[in-house]
Amino acid sequence: MKSGIQPSQIVSCEAPAPYARHMVLTLKLATLALVMAAQSLVADIIRDFAQPPPKYRPTSLYWLNNNIENPVIDLQLPRFREKDGYGSVAILPVAEWSGTEFIGKYGHLLDKLDELGMWAIFCNDKSFHSGTIDGGSALSIQSLVPARSTRPNRM
Repeated sequence: MKSGIQPSQIVSCEAPAPYARHMVLTLKLATLALVMAAQSLVADIIRDFAQPPPKYRPTSLYWLNNNIENPVIDLQLPRFREKDGYGSVAILPVAEWSGTEFIGKYGHLLDKLDELGMWAIFCNDKSFHSGTIDGGSALSIQSLVPARSTRPNRM
């Protein structure tokens, strides 16, 4: 049995030659762009694995007491980053920290962390509960320390 479609009735699905070449070129360029983006992503992952940015590095507990002076902070933090590989510190005040001397040390510590590209977590109580300051005060750390942040901005 013969088909009822005559050759003259068949419509071509082929695009005009210039359009087809343009489409093929576009697909090749898109594929090339995807391959290059994937290669860049893999290179970034390899680099970050070999030399993790601060947001992926471990955090050290930093006991901030009355004995630590600014020169000690200036000496310790670069060592934490370079020698030990830390990207941040969790600051634990083990001294009376509502005084201006402590707040000055805390501000210096934050400045040094910013300078080194590190960041900090503030543990606001010696008992680690992080609900209120020093176990009962309703004051917030924002009322005691000038507004600044050392949080990583690439999270």
